[in-house]
Parts: sequence; C-alpha cells; structure tokens
Amino acid sequence: MDGERLKPDVDVDINGSSFFLDVSLVSPVEATYMRWASEDAFGAALTEQNKITKYSEVAREAGGVVVSFVLSTFCGYGEKAFDFISTLQNASLAALDPFSDSMAGDPWRSC
Repeated sequence: MDGERLKPDVDVDINGSSFFLDVSLVSPVEATYMRWASEDAFGAALTEQNKITKYSEVAREAGGVVVSFVLSTFCGYGEKAFDFISTLQNASLAALDPFSDSMAGDPWRSC
C-alpha cells in the first residue's frame, strides 16, 4: 500500500493459533468518530473493519487471524478486542487448570 506499514502491532500465538493484533485508541469526542456515535458507541466497528481489511492478506499469508484491538479513551473496547480477551482468558484458565471452563467472576465484563 504505497509505503504504508503492513505489519500489525502484536503477534500472539495461543495453542498453535496465530493472532495478529493491531491496536487503535479512539476518542468518542474526536470529530472523526462523533458522526458514527449514533450507530456505534465510539467508532469501534468501522475502525475494526478498516484494520481487518488492511491486514487480512498479511495474516492469511502468515496463517493467522487479524484482531483489530480497538480501545476507547473512555474505558470501552471493541467487540473484536473483547473476543480476543475472552480467548486469551480461556487459554490462560486452561493452562492453569485444564479442568476449569468457568467464566465465573470474569473481570473483563465489568469495565
């Protein structure tokens, strides 16, 4: 893409699966995101889709999955970030206790 950096911010391997994270920080009061506020809490969905489109070929060639990790300056995060956090949490729980599949007391759901 004409000199544009095509490397996600973080490469994470979990149980043999590769995840390529590209982190974005958005502010709901920034003019760019304000026009989407009625449809999307802070512009996360559009930002997520743009990142997935941007990195999908790079991830496919490397055998991984793109995770658009969108965070809000007001303590929110996008759906894809939430999904990845859940995946990471489940893998961590399984590594610590292979008999545990409990989501009780999930700290990520309270933010």
